[in-house]
Amino acid sequence: MVGGISAQVLETIAAPHAESGALFVSQAILAFGVAALLFTSLHTRRSGLWWTGAIIHVGAGVALPFAADIVTFFIAWEFVTIGAAMILAAEPNGRTLLKWYLPWQLFAAAMLLSAFALEFAETAAYGIPDSGLQAGLVPAGIALGIKSAVLPAHIWLINTYTKVRPTSAVVLAAVATKIGVFGIYRLIPGHYVLEIVGATLAVLAVLYALRQSRLRPFLAYHIISQVGFMIAGVGSANRVAQLGGLYHLGNHVMYKGLLFMVVAILIPLAGTADMYSLRGAGRKSVALTLSAFAGALSISGVPPFNGYVSKSVLHTSLESQTAVTLLTIAGIGTAISFTKFLWYGFLKPGPTTDSPRTARVRVHIVVGALAILTLSMGLFPTVFFPALPPESRIRFSSLLAGQVNPAIGAVLFFLLYRPLLRILNTVLPGSHRPRAFLRLCTNRCLDAMQQLHTGNTQRYLGWTVAGILVLWVSIILATTAIR
Repeated sequence: MVGGISAQVLETIAAPHAESGALFVSQAILAFGVAALLFTSLHTRRSGLWWTGAIIHVGAGVALPFAADIVTFFIAWEFVTIGAAMILAAEPNGRTLLKWYLPWQLFAAAMLLSAFALEFAETAAYGIPDSGLQAGLVPAGIALGIKSAVLPAHIWLINTYTKVRPTSAVVLAAVATKIGVFGIYRLIPGHYVLEIVGATLAVLAVLYALRQSRLRPFLAYHIISQVGFMIAGVGSANRVAQLGGLYHLGNHVMYKGLLFMVVAILIPLAGTADMYSLRGAGRKSVALTLSAFAGALSISGVPPFNGYVSKSVLHTSLESQTAVTLLTIAGIGTAISFTKFLWYGFLKPGPTTDSPRTARVRVHIVVGALAILTLSMGLFPTVFFPALPPESRIRFSSLLAGQVNPAIGAVLFFLLYRPLLRILNTVLPGSHRPRAFLRLCTNRCLDAMQQLHTGNTQRYLGWTVAGILVLWVSIILATTAIR
């Protein structure tokens, strides 16, 4: 034994999991992590605690894909959590943020540790098999679902990413949920049901995103929706779908990080985070407008941007036609959503407020570089991820076919968004009308109970006797049936 760790463990740790998917995900997180930290350094000042947490968070995210054994995987997983916790602790409302973040992450860690313990008890091996976990499948699925912010375990994300300072949201958006998705790829791949689960998540989250009026909750729900696309891919038994899911993960790191950067510049520029009050304020900066269009077109799956490539690979390789249909609906919903974002933030005519708080040129250079990268990853996908099939490259016919769903989404926004919003506010759980309905039902039940419980002793004795008679009759009938 060396420091309580056996030589077998050390030998396993020395052999990284260096396959193409791990390499691509690690490079994507590293590239964006560097851009995010550079953006932060140019945009605003942060404390030493924040910088330490950010470097740990990004560094652990870069290292985790190479974990070949359960020990290294769990250590890297926990360092991702520790880094994020330090970032949150450095926020002015850090204590409140940690109350939302830590309980969920600690429970996820306990579930993952339980999964690894069950797997080790079954196999007596530290290595992660290529086929994923078997004995620890269920607790691993719970842990990965929490880390990936799968509904309804998304509460930690909505109550942290939306309430931190903008540059903190930029860094956080790139790592934690993507580590959860990569964990699905490594620990529980090849399950047909994950295609349906991921596609359903994509639809539900985009419906919640359509309801949002504030910019960061809007982007946060779109993180969850895009995670649904990734889960449908990486959880599939089809190898090409898995590669498409991984490429979508890398694409999402770039374009969603780009959109969070755009919002970080747009909010002080407009003086508000309310989307409906932006009045096209973003058009005061041409560079910001172009970057916003690059991010919006990427997430909407418009060729030749990178989101189109990964989404088209998923649509052609998933085994479940139901999942494909659901992802198509989610894609149209995303197009509606980001048409709204571009319209209110950059295109809507009208007077804009004058704001002295404009971003420096160097900040726009970082944002512009990411925008160019989203385009490059769409034009040359096999250069960035050689494992993708050759047919994933964009062809001339794709430039027209890929415009259909985004165009449908844009038209639906201008024609039907207001009635659609009223419907969503009525039927989605958490909306004010369902809450009012539940409150009414609860009050009626309480009123009925107060009317029944009058303090009459004879009534209570009658209920007791009747209940005992019903219980004994049920027992006698059950015993007769068994005989």
